Amino acid sequence: MARTLPKDLATIALDDGTIVVKVLREMIFYKSDFTVDEYDALIDLYKSYCPANRDRLFRIPELPSWSQTAAPRLTMSARQKHGKPLAEFEAVRRRISEGRWFFTKLWDGMEIDEPDGSWSLDIQRRRGEDRTWLGYVRFLFPLDLPDATHVSLARDVVDTIQFISGHGGLCFTYVPERKSPAFDRIYALARRLKGVDVEDLPITLPHMRTELKPPCWLNAIGRGSIWSKDLWRSLCSLDERSTAQVTEGRFGLLIQLSESPELFDVNYRELPPQSYRDFDAAISEVRLSDIGAFSGAKFGADPEATNQWLSRFSSAQQS
Repeated sequence: MARTLPKDLATIALDDGTIVVKVLREMIFYKSDFTVDEYDALIDLYKSYCPANRDRLFRIPELPSWSQTAAPRLTMSARQKHGKPLAEFEAVRRRISEGRWFFTKLWDGMEIDEPDGSWSLDIQRRRGEDRTWLGYVRFLFPLDLPDATHVSLARDVVDTIQFISGHGGLCFTYVPERKSPAFDRIYALARRLKGVDVEDLPITLPHMRTELKPPCWLNAIGRGSIWSKDLWRSLCSLDERSTAQVTEGRFGLLIQLSESPELFDVNYRELPPQSYRDFDAAISEVRLSDIGAFSGAKFGADPEATNQWLSRFSSAQQS
């Protein structure tokens, strides 16, 4: 990061002192279909980057609570595969093979008030309200993760799985059990820190099959007929007309819009580089819009706030 995140913005508390919001690094990819090979590759990839002493806990649908990775509780499916690498995930492999919903979470157990941040992986697929599949792969990392490591992991994912789109950089994370008051804090922070992503998956995920998140530090576009040839050509040539770095991988593009993730703090008059506006212009026809309001009473009471945030890098808002 070009400027260290101020301590009073790194973690945000309620009036009673309870920390409910924390800024972390994120990398998320959206996809509707998973194969067992992709699932295994994602877990292997995460474990290859996660420090060994932070690879502590996991959860799957068949277990009622978190299990230690060092001494995993085994389902019947896992016991039948005892001795196979990562046998503890065998029940999820079966779910994927049978075309069912699933989730897998890996976490270092570091709560939101831990100063060192947290490592986690969240892989999910579930039915949307229209009965179509919705899925994603989400990595969270501490703020002190080197930029080069963040980019390297993103490139590895682009070369490993088929995906629809993805994005990464700084992100507001929150305590799920305190989501509404957390988003009331995020409401004000998002207006100030334009470089920090607001992630509200229950609101955005249903749209991610055909739309793109606004510009982030890292942006991934998957190959496939869902995106127009004009959009693909425009994004492939983005580095010819801006400082963006465009890398073409096995399953899509990875587009880096600045050297490091930036806060773009309005209070410090930090303006995004032209590459953010160029990327926003290129995706304008498929950028998220009209999704309703983000969670929390303050977003709900301000009907324009969510759309204004979604279009914060447009030329109209920058002028």
